[in-house]
Amino acid sequence: MWQPRIFVFDSTLTSSSGRGIVCCGGDSFMSHCLISECAGTGAYVGHKGRSAFISTDIVRNGVGADQSVVGGQLPLVAPGHSGIYCQEGNVLVQDCYVAKNTFTGISGTGGWQGGSTTPTKVSLKLYVLASG
Repeated sequence: MWQPRIFVFDSTLTSSSGRGIVCCGGDSFMSHCLISECAGTGAYVGHKGRSAFISTDIVRNGVGADQSVVGGQLPLVAPGHSGIYCQEGNVLVQDCYVAKNTFTGISGTGGWQGGSTTPTKVSLKLYVLASG
């Protein structure tokens, strides 16, 4: 089965209407980047996605968007999102500056996922490394 792979180097990501980067069921690798001023979460990882953020600043995300920003179309994006949100998957954060996001810097959830007659267990792994 084909899985998406995203590689981003020396770039700035911003979004006036949603998330900065979304990795669901694939891999993403970001190095020496800036994720900033996103209406929603700066980086979202879900559905067994794997992401690595190396020397990447993730700041001032979750600012929200009103109808004028998204062209008068619903849904609106309410303020209050994390810099990095991992719902299901693995995230590596190394030598990053994660700050000034409107909710948390880094959030992770695991547990049980509904939607069917048999719930499935959701796994989450988060690694945060800092240089000495």
